[in-house]
Amino acid sequence: MHALLHRPQKKQREITPGVVTDTDSDELFVVVSGRATVDVEGGDVLEVGPGDLAVLRAGDRTTWTVHETLRKAYHINL
Repeated sequence: MHALLHRPQKKQREITPGVVTDTDSDELFVVVSGRATVDVEGGDVLEVGPGDLAVLRAGDRTTWTVHETLRKAYHINL
């Protein structure tokens, strides 16, 4: 018998100015530096900057418009 282990991943990411699309996993992130607008398809539009904390759900389709190079620390569950 095999057990399925859910291993959280903790990472950092840097995104340069421009537009990026993504389909998310369950993710908690905090912005370390920079600014962006995150448009969650069919949901909220988030304006994020240093110190902001947000949660994205698995399957969320997002469009990130990065205004200043964004550095974020994030934690996802697989």
